[in-house]
Amino acid sequence: MLPKTGRIFRNGSGDNAPRLVYARAVSEALKKGSRSTPHMTKKIRQWTGAGERTIKNWLEGTCGPRGEHLLLLAYYSDEVFETILTLTERDRNIARPKLRVICDEMTKSLRVFRNLMDQEL
Repeated sequence: MLPKTGRIFRNGSGDNAPRLVYARAVSEALKKGSRSTPHMTKKIRQWTGAGERTIKNWLEGTCGPRGEHLLLLAYYSDEVFETILTLTERDRNIARPKLRVICDEMTKSLRVFRNLMDQEL
């Protein structure tokens, strides 16, 4: 068992920069997409079901969304989706006509996943 000393585990190279770049990029996309409305946290919570502290961390850029939350944000926010394309160095022009289809398929997959999770509980 590891002692609780407040240590931060970094990736294999000891460099945490890629994670911070990702978190800050998603933070900027969320702020840009929501235009800094006072109810931004509430809107993101409705989209993802994430907790308030988690969402504040995303908005501050201290950590980025993972897994299901990232997919849901990409579905509801074109800015987040385009940020993902930029970070993965994908051509936005190729993907643009397919964005809605891809997002719809991701949503269907999430529904199936949630149904499976609910059945196991």
